[in-house]
Amino acid sequence: MAGDLLMMIEEQRAAIREAEREVAEALAQKAELEKKITYLQWHAGQLKRLYALTSSMAQEETTHTRSRLTAVPQLPLMEKAGERNGRPGTIKQAIIDVLREHRRQMVARDIWDAAQKRGATINSERPVEVVASTMRASIARGQNIFTKDGTKFGLVEWQKS
Repeated sequence: MAGDLLMMIEEQRAAIREAEREVAEALAQKAELEKKITYLQWHAGQLKRLYALTSSMAQEETTHTRSRLTAVPQLPLMEKAGERNGRPGTIKQAIIDVLREHRRQMVARDIWDAAQKRGATINSERPVEVVASTMRASIARGQNIFTKDGTKFGLVEWQKS
């Protein structure tokens, strides 16, 4: 009977040691997870700061771009009164004038080169992209001014005739 009692005590001690080992492992895992959580929170904070900076820069760029995208007044073309689709002096009107002058579909690079020869200016490091995005935006808005066939742009008015 005393032997059985000693055996039960040893089993209980072994169970306690096993439980203590499991607790120690769980605490180590908890500490590791807390480190990961701290790192991820720091990383999320950095990403939020970066997002805030880029968002404010994008808003400033949008505001400044509107004032920078101006064209020099165009040379007069032989056209009927009321044929203009863009406001005079805008990039859009310069594009329309170039396409009417050349009477063919053109890629954005050629349109920009011709507009530049006519005196148009765009205060951007990538004026060809400004020209292309102006036409794509007009098409997306359904303004019925430009058409796009692959990489070439044309005028909707050409489809009517």
